[in-house]
Amino acid sequence: MHVRDPIHGLVGISSEERELMSTPAFLRLQRIRQLSHTYIVYPSAVHTRLEHSIGTMHVAGRMCDALGITDNNKRLVRISALLHDIGHGPFSHLFEHVMKKINPDCANIHETISTMIITTNKDIGSILSNEDKRTIDRLIHDGAKNGRQPTLATASQKHDHDIDDDLPLMSSIVSGNLDADKLDYLKRDSYHIGAKYGEFDLERIINVLQRSATSPSLVSVSRKGVSALENYRLARYLVHAQVYEHHTRLAADLMFLRSLNKAIHHEGVFDKKRLKLTNPDFLSFYHGLDDSSIYYTIINSDQSSTSRKILLDILNRRLLKRASYFTSKDIAGAFFYQNLLKDDSSLQQISDEILKSLDPQLESHHVILHRSKITIKLYEDPDLFYTHKGKDHPISDLSPISSDREVNWFYAFGPPDRPTREKINAMLASKLNVPPDTISADIR
Repeated sequence: MHVRDPIHGLVGISSEERELMSTPAFLRLQRIRQLSHTYIVYPSAVHTRLEHSIGTMHVAGRMCDALGITDNNKRLVRISALLHDIGHGPFSHLFEHVMKKINPDCANIHETISTMIITTNKDIGSILSNEDKRTIDRLIHDGAKNGRQPTLATASQKHDHDIDDDLPLMSSIVSGNLDADKLDYLKRDSYHIGAKYGEFDLERIINVLQRSATSPSLVSVSRKGVSALENYRLARYLVHAQVYEHHTRLAADLMFLRSLNKAIHHEGVFDKKRLKLTNPDFLSFYHGLDDSSIYYTIINSDQSSTSRKILLDILNRRLLKRASYFTSKDIAGAFFYQNLLKDDSSLQQISDEILKSLDPQLESHHVILHRSKITIKLYEDPDLFYTHKGKDHPISDLSPISSDREVNWFYAFGPPDRPTREKINAMLASKLNVPPDTISADIR
């Protein structure tokens, strides 16, 4: 069987993969947008986690072929890639913020939920053996736990004798710094937003893939593929900076999170006990959550008030707008380093202090101070390698653009009316001890 995909053309699907794609747990991904509220900025960005999962499976299979993975291991990698996002909640990564607040001890929320679904879902259990599910659990969870593919030092560490030698490499294909997930979503997101920020030469990268000379469990490229890898790294940075962190999308996402917080923790629209991972009823409740059901439940609930107002504002594009917009390069001083770079609770405290000095008719969600942190791990040394004459080298050896610096942008969002936002900017500037023009956004 084949399906036609706008990014990869005809994608081959095995009978086993088709069965997995027909399960209700997987089909739920068709009701979860890949890019949350990005459609407000880029109207065609309404693609879903389902099509991305199919694309990731396809790319993973091609990577396996290029790296000499055996047929059965390739089968497991493809299935792992197909199911890697099955645990995503409504509006993708946004819902993880909600889940982390309720489950603070869980480090990798959607990966944990993915493995819970894969290992306990009856439909999936009727298709995959217990041994397959254990391996797929490892492939999805190990990469997420590491946060990136192994380094040259960790890759050479010995594993238990009963673990397949290719397991670390297989895990890197599913979740690493040069993995099938990123290779698909950068191309797919760029296509659907109608911009070229995420364009890179996927065919060339597949062509130059090889195993590390130091450790077969590392994904590397040949030296002639360094330029293609640089293109990929730069594409990832530009998509993050220009799309994922676009200020209008941020405003909508932050408003949505405020609405969910009100609905769950103050208004009782949702029972937060049912969102605890340890609740026996968790998975059945979670299965009914998607983008549309969240909006519908809050807007139509007798218990919702502020949460309903916020969602209606998003739907009618009555979004918060920028009052301030600056980086750490624009300001200095003890207050900045002790507060703005500290944690989100400090930003919330400053927002509350500013709100108290404004119109008493304004509510807590009308002033939001936010730090947008762009960390591109692909620029850290030595996250990516090229292999030449039997030796591995960090990409930075040949790269003029490598950097491990973290980029922090700060936003103060306020109501649409200009005078209120000018007041917000002036109050924040006073706290930072800088002239208002130093941090002011282009207020219109």
